[in-house]
Amino acid sequence: ASYTSPVISPAGQDVSPAALQSLAAAGKEVAAADDLDEALAALAAAVASGTDATLAVIRVANRADGALRARGVSAASPALRAEVEGSRLPPDALSGDELTEADELPEPIRRLAARWGVVGVLVCPVVAAGRVLASLELARPGEPFSGADTLLARVVANHAALLVRALEPANGEAEAGVRTATLELAGRALATVAEEGRGGERIARLALEVTGARSCILWRTTAGGLEVVAAVGEDVADAAPAARDADRALG
Repeated sequence: ASYTSPVISPAGQDVSPAALQSLAAAGKEVAAADDLDEALAALAAAVASGTDATLAVIRVANRADGALRARGVSAASPALRAEVEGSRLPPDALSGDELTEADELPEPIRRLAARWGVVGVLVCPVVAAGRVLASLELARPGEPFSGADTLLARVVANHAALLVRALEPANGEAEAGVRTATLELAGRALATVAEEGRGGERIARLALEVTGARSCILWRTTAGGLEVVAAVGEDVADAAPAARDADRALG
């Protein structure tokens, strides 16, 4: 695909074509990954490239004690990578709120930033069932991260959490076939985000293909309620009634 124009985020920030290309490349790597750690490493490398971060760390909560362990790392130097790989944050280090260099950072992150001369820091946790399931940390010298960088980080953080949920179920290891299918689906979905044009429709059609459903409506939450992004399949000519039902169900 060719990228000729930026994508405008809900906050009005431009996400660069180069950043989208990083996501598309990561999608292919995730789809081909053999396990969760390899997939998370590909995501970390993509978001580091897309945001000019010298460090990107994806952490996953340990099911036993909730500690957040670094499972996917992209670093500008081998020394920095060695310091971060496998490191842990206490389970109460993150509350679920996004953090920047202007906030009170967890002590391990603050010390690391000071030691490596970092100016910009961004931490994006993903909360599920009342606890932090995964988190993404970005750091770079020079300047803080922009709104567009934050948007990209959120996409990657939530995608990482999706992979964790799918590939590390509460009842033990996922079966090999399920793991392979999930990695392929996640990779294709991530690549779809980066495609110019009808990305929403591609995501909806991908959902139809995977689930075998007869129809799919993709929604976006706005200040005025739910907005239809794409509707594909049977009986979706008028999505308004479904939108009203979904709005009531979501409160």
